[in-house]
Amino acid sequence: VPNIILTPMCHPNIKLGPPSATAQELSTFLKDVVHASGCLNLTDLCPVPNRVAWVLYIDVVCLDHDGNLRDAAIAALIAALNSLRLPQVTFDEELEQISVSKSKSKLKILCNPVCCSYSVFHLESSEITSEENTLLADPTYAEEEVANSEISFVILEKGEICVTHQTGDRPISQTSMQLAIALATSQAAHIRKALKDLL
Repeated sequence: VPNIILTPMCHPNIKLGPPSATAQELSTFLKDVVHASGCLNLTDLCPVPNRVAWVLYIDVVCLDHDGNLRDAAIAALIAALNSLRLPQVTFDEELEQISVSKSKSKLKILCNPVCCSYSVFHLESSEITSEENTLLADPTYAEEEVANSEISFVILEKGEICVTHQTGDRPISQTSMQLAIALATSQAAHIRKALKDLL
């Protein structure tokens, strides 16, 4: 059960109270990534089939919201899953008792999805580029606020895209979409290597 927590400490625009629409949308995005990527085999969370199942609560707490929360949240989620150790569980059928040992084992992670996000600026005419859309990787909060739209790709190890997410009121051109996919695929390899070095 992934959940993202945005506190007033992380940005002046975040207020106290129930989870904001942004926090709820990001939590749904995290859940979609976990299911669509297939990074976990849910049967691995059942140490005793038909008797016991682990429930994982993954709370991603944002300490400093300076933009691009999707990429950071997915990286934190995958790092947390890779470092998770679960206690060994056994079931005595005669006594119908469950016992939990002190020894722990690593949860099997089937893949490590990586998210790459871009802010999209729709330019009517520009001397800089003939393309109507300009992509900005890893946008800050201020850049996200002035962008016309945002697009995120969640990419698996072999380069497959398992989740896409786009906001904004205007479509992205096919040329810009292909460029964004190519950039995201290349960027994902660098991010995955950095995460692997940390873990």
